[in-house]
Amino acid sequence: MYHYYPKAFTLLTIVFFSMTLYSQQQGPEKWTAKVYPNPSDGIIHVELSGKFDELTHINIVDATGKSVYWKNVSNDQTHKIDLTSIRKGHYVVQMMSTNVYMKQPLVIN
Repeated sequence: MYHYYPKAFTLLTIVFFSMTLYSQQQGPEKWTAKVYPNPSDGIIHVELSGKFDELTHINIVDATGKSVYWKNVSNDQTHKIDLTSIRKGHYVVQMMSTNVYMKQPLVIN
């Protein structure tokens, strides 16, 4: 699956929830984002590593596209997120910065 993000002139390749970032100005750069456990009881961890921009966001949306969680985060860290107050169901975890975007499904039991 390829995504073209015109603002950053970037081509992204998704392979098993890992991405290789190709920039016109630089060579390939590896970055990963892991969401676990999945399915979850409401407490999840999002682990970001690689060459993310300084301004990185984690957004979690429900099946209707409504945002149920949003936070600016730091790179190369694991972030603990408490979603115990939201309803059980299927969600999408989006990790994004100015030059990369990744999403992963999430099930809350």
